Amino acid sequence: GNTKTLIFTLPLLFWLYPKAKYVIILLGIFLPSIVCYYLNLNIIGISGLVFTSLWFLILKGISSNNILRFLVGIILAVMYSYTLIGITPSAGFNIAWQAHLTGFLVALGGVFRKQD
Repeated sequence: GNTKTLIFTLPLLFWLYPKAKYVIILLGIFLPSIVCYYLNLNIIGISGLVFTSLWFLILKGISSNNILRFLVGIILAVMYSYTLIGITPSAGFNIAWQAHLTGFLVALGGVFRKQD
């Protein structure tokens, strides 16, 4: 599931947010990994980056004045709103909800960036 979402969201991130793309990707890779490391979780994966890219596109798009970004944000919100359960401990057994939550928080922080 992560690979499909990344194949879908990363090109959108590069296209719609050319100035923010590298910051969002790097923070989406490193911050969830650091959090999981310090929580002593043995997790290897790209869940943090998936949640960062997906929810950045949704949250930044919905808060944008640009109609294309807004529509992409709305469409992604409708398609992926179910992923919000993944940022809670009730996500399920062997689900890295800590990485998901950190990725979501990185995306939320990225919404407040001045540059697009």
